[in-house]
Amino acid sequence: MPEQFSRKILLDLAAAFFLLGSVIVLVVSILNIPISTVYPTFRLREPLTYAYLVAVVIEIVAAILGFDCFNMTAKRRLGSAGVRGVIIGAVLLSAAWMADSQIIGVGAVLILIAGIICYVYRE
Repeated sequence: MPEQFSRKILLDLAAAFFLLGSVIVLVVSILNIPISTVYPTFRLREPLTYAYLVAVVIEIVAAILGFDCFNMTAKRRLGSAGVRGVIIGAVLLSAAWMADSQIIGVGAVLILIAGIICYVYRE
């Protein structure tokens, strides 16, 4: 009985980590783009490097995939959620290093931890 209880708590924690990490990454990656908006023009404030733009696109796609991992964890498909979570977390750590953003790294670590928890408790 206590083992099942701790397993359920850890899987709920993993789902929360997927959700929290994905929200952090998505919000911060969108807010980091220096955009000046004056209706109806839309332009970038400063010239951006190619590596930074690639990192932002990777972060946004990885955050969306993190939401999918949350959905898989909620449906108890732990093997798939675990493998994807570990891969997404590793890719996000690389993107955080490219974009020089520590808060993206925090979200990546949360997703990585959630992926490891799901992978350990797969069936």
